[in-house]
Amino acid sequence: PPSVHSSQVDAEPAAEWGVAGWVDSLALAKVVAEALKEPPGTTDPFKYVLSLSLADLKEKLEAVKLSEAIAATLWSAIEKLRGQS
Repeated sequence: PPSVHSSQVDAEPAAEWGVAGWVDSLALAKVVAEALKEPPGTTDPFKYVLSLSLADLKEKLEAVKLSEAIAATLWSAIEKLRGQS
């Protein structure tokens, strides 16, 4: 019956919750942007990004320990989820 179904949905406010949407809602873009931030004195950030080689990119991401920064952001968000459950 529809009434049973709707009460089940109401009992699960996170029925539409998904990992991809959750990760998308986190500020991970800021973490990456910080890693790729142009050097002081750069007048054209667009040209700066275009000038990066794959090696440059990897070096910049490793320099800021990107996986650790992402893990810290995700961990903080997971702890918030635990507090809500």
